[in-house]
Amino acid sequence: LVPPFHGAIAPGLVSEVSAQMLIRQDLVELDDYEHAKISKLARRFAKRYGFHPKLILAVIKVESGFRRHAVSNKGAVGLMQVMPKTGQWIAKRCGVEFRSASMLFDPEANIWLGVCYLSYLKRKFDGDFEKILTAYNMGPAKVSAHLADGREIASQYFQKVIDARKGF
Repeated sequence: LVPPFHGAIAPGLVSEVSAQMLIRQDLVELDDYEHAKISKLARRFAKRYGFHPKLILAVIKVESGFRRHAVSNKGAVGLMQVMPKTGQWIAKRCGVEFRSASMLFDPEANIWLGVCYLSYLKRKFDGDFEKILTAYNMGPAKVSAHLADGREIASQYFQKVIDARKGF
């Protein structure tokens, strides 16, 4: 595992304090420990997989509003709203033991798998963040089908994440 940041954070990276303040504004029911935990996990896995921590926090904000026990009407689970089948599949690719879908309620497992999935999509779509984020939301097969047919991909989700990122 990559150790969490210690000491000063490089300019341009989200600071733990500002991330925690913004998370608090979105969901006041989290305690200080949960605020710090989500912020640290987002930074740790963002660094490991080559993303900016602000992007990971923005995805979490859009997906679940920082609610670790969130479940969508389609069955997506946790902070990053990982579908259990996707979680199981991506866990194999990332070397994570997938014990059961309930592990997706654990913030560390959920963020790890969510960011690992974003990393897979980053490679699949050659670093094109509009395609990456749209595929995270609607699935890579649908995005690929749209592109193959010459159709534009829906960018509403992409724009939501970009707008949320500006807040961090």
